[in-house]
Amino acid sequence: MGDIDRLPMANVSRIVASALPKDASVSKEARVALSACATVFVHYLTELAVQQCDKRKKVTLTPEDILEAVKEAEFDDFDEPLQQALQSFRNQATAAKKSGSANKRQKLDDSVAEQGGEFVA
Repeated sequence: MGDIDRLPMANVSRIVASALPKDASVSKEARVALSACATVFVHYLTELAVQQCDKRKKVTLTPEDILEAVKEAEFDDFDEPLQQALQSFRNQATAAKKSGSANKRQKLDDSVAEQGGEFVA
């Protein structure tokens, strides 16, 4: 497996650091090994999800396909935390979208006000 196939070392280092006590250190070789293992794991789950999609004649992987692959791989302990993480991500994405829409509207209102007009929605 080449370096291009591995997860970014910065991401792996950040995840490892967040899981360990602050006074613990991890050698570079261990971080490389963790990166390689994580990459293999991601490829494995992706392949399981792709196989499921092929059976259903689907062309797009969804988060639900990945969650199903996790169950198929018998990593049932991850189901609830992954469901929670997915819901949290979706909530954040929705909030960001709403915030972005509100910001765009405010900018539009400000722009119209600067031009001496009135914006009515």
